[in-house]
Amino acid sequence: MTFLNPPVFLLLLAVAIPITIHILSNIRRNRVEFSSIRFIKSLEKSSLRNVKLRKIALLIIRILFIIFLVLMMSRPVTKAFLPGWLSARQDSRLVVVLDNSASMSAKNYDRSNLEISKNLAMTIMPLFEEETKIIISQTCPPKVVFNGRSDDPLLRNAIKAIKPSSSHDDIWLTINSLIGPKKSEPIKECIIFSDLMYGPDSMLIRNVDEFERWKFYFVKPKNINDNLGILNANSLNRIKTLNNLIKLNTRVKNSGQLKKPNVPLELEFNKSRVGQVISEFSISKEKEFLFQAYPSQAGILECKILLPEDDYNLDNAWHLVLPIMNQIRCDIISSDEDEIKILKTILRSIDPQETFLNIETKIHNKTQRLFLEDSDVVIIYNLKNLSKDITKDLDKFLKNGGGIIWFQGNNNKNAFHSNFFFVSRFFLVCIHLFSQPIPLPHQITTIRF
Repeated sequence: MTFLNPPVFLLLLAVAIPITIHILSNIRRNRVEFSSIRFIKSLEKSSLRNVKLRKIALLIIRILFIIFLVLMMSRPVTKAFLPGWLSARQDSRLVVVLDNSASMSAKNYDRSNLEISKNLAMTIMPLFEEETKIIISQTCPPKVVFNGRSDDPLLRNAIKAIKPSSSHDDIWLTINSLIGPKKSEPIKECIIFSDLMYGPDSMLIRNVDEFERWKFYFVKPKNINDNLGILNANSLNRIKTLNNLIKLNTRVKNSGQLKKPNVPLELEFNKSRVGQVISEFSISKEKEFLFQAYPSQAGILECKILLPEDDYNLDNAWHLVLPIMNQIRCDIISSDEDEIKILKTILRSIDPQETFLNIETKIHNKTQRLFLEDSDVVIIYNLKNLSKDITKDLDKFLKNGGGIIWFQGNNNKNAFHSNFFFVSRFFLVCIHLFSQPIPLPHQITTIRF
């Protein structure tokens, strides 16, 4: 047997209090004056003996009360934390869950929470008897790393082999899968080493047979002392070109226990610093920042927002990848020139100065090909006679990341090649006005007027 709170045994010194009271009560004599001694002679020796026995019994009760109170406060347990006095000699099952998700990479006293949890797990394993069946599992990804007895020499190596990860987990689903089926052992315990970023739902209890027979122990690391984290960063620009400022809204929170003065928050474009702000962060407070900078060149822009190193570094950087274009080339294709003029007028109202929108028009009339290699967005209005080659051109354009907006009011199926209705990766919004809609592939979003 062992005790979870042994310092409480110092309170056993209080046993001296009832003993002292008993001794003092025997030493002290009360003088009582009597007019006659005939009443004293009438007392029998047995009555005096009963008084003494009652005093001794009262002393024993007081001593036992203090002893039992101290034992209760010391939290006595048998080996392996099992309830009861003889449980260590029974067949038992122990499930140990070690959380190795990204949040457990936080440091306490220059060691990660995962390393501290692994050391604690290896420390308590010798407390279990050979009758205990031990299952050890990690959470990210869920994997049983050990299944055997406490005296197995591979147990410690299995715990040491658990590596930290940079992703999140579903710890309660993992626990559910480990303790869900009925077990034959009379003693069932589960020890969870985790920072418990979120609580369980009701499904944990519903899906576990004999849930009340399991005993759970949660070993949670201390709160992170020094931690600033980027909660979110996103671009506010709908259109990203060389001539437009890139605006990045960034949200930062101090989830540590220290007030952080003069903290630099940096912005990098393609590994070159283009912006910096220095601010103070109070405990448990959030702040928002708006970075603005011009991109240096067209193409793929790698954005990176950085915080200084602290006890948890996985939330100190935020990466964004933005496509930067010189201009957006938009092609309007139709079989009718008047219809093209209407669409062009609408687009010109969006960008009257032609700073980011380059519009080209094409009249399609029984041509066999559509050349869309230099286009970003294509607006198609009432095309006729779509051949097999045109269908291939549209398919290739979509696979290369192009976008299509299609207005079609012609309900003649014969005007379209049959392959048109099975074009792969159709990411267009089809606004069609058919009285009897043409069956379209399920990837297409249909908006009907």
